[in-house]
Amino acid sequence: MYAEGFHQIRVWFKKTGSAKYISHLDLNRCMTRAVRRAHIPLWYTEGFNPHPYLTFALPLSLGHESEAEPMDIRIEGEMENEEIRARLEKVMPEGIEITEVTEAGCDPKEICYADYEILLVFANAGEAENFAGRAKELLSGGELSAEKPGKQGRQKVMKKVDLKEYIFSFDIGSEAEKVLLQVTLSAGNTTNLNPALLLESLNAIINSDIISKRIRRKRLLKADFEAFR
Repeated sequence: MYAEGFHQIRVWFKKTGSAKYISHLDLNRCMTRAVRRAHIPLWYTEGFNPHPYLTFALPLSLGHESEAEPMDIRIEGEMENEEIRARLEKVMPEGIEITEVTEAGCDPKEICYADYEILLVFANAGEAENFAGRAKELLSGGELSAEKPGKQGRQKVMKKVDLKEYIFSFDIGSEAEKVLLQVTLSAGNTTNLNPALLLESLNAIINSDIISKRIRRKRLLKADFEAFR
């Protein structure tokens, strides 16, 4: 049970299927409505425009799925974590599943990396095998760069960056017409590599016809590669 006053908790949820097309702004609105509908005793900020405290550690890119997204909220009074989970689960839209409610442990500033799973589908097994082989060569020792937006003084510019600096481990293989790439990338407020940019950069060299793709974030990691909790 919680002591009097506000208490900060961490809500973990999956975002899959059609929910991957919900933007971060719309997700914020969706979750705020859901918490209210679930009659969770939210803590509100003070001032001229009070609003509920609700934050996301590392917003997910549009079109990406996730198995472990953290959302921090503050509640007033007493309510068990399991009751919060059960109440929220009843009001979630399709594609968003509440998996766990825990104490708010690590500071989001501790996030340094993220594990991703990229599933690609090709027209046939030959194309899948070719992509997997070429991608493995590039990730192992070839040059792999891309242009990312940056700043030069106060002016916004596009800078060429070496993506290898942001890739810390990978595993890739093909089976039939599918390729599965599992990769650990830099993530956080200071350095972040979007897996979509990595895939785009790989295919700019390999030039394969990818029929469909699914990018899923598996978990967030700290500097020691332990799970962010």
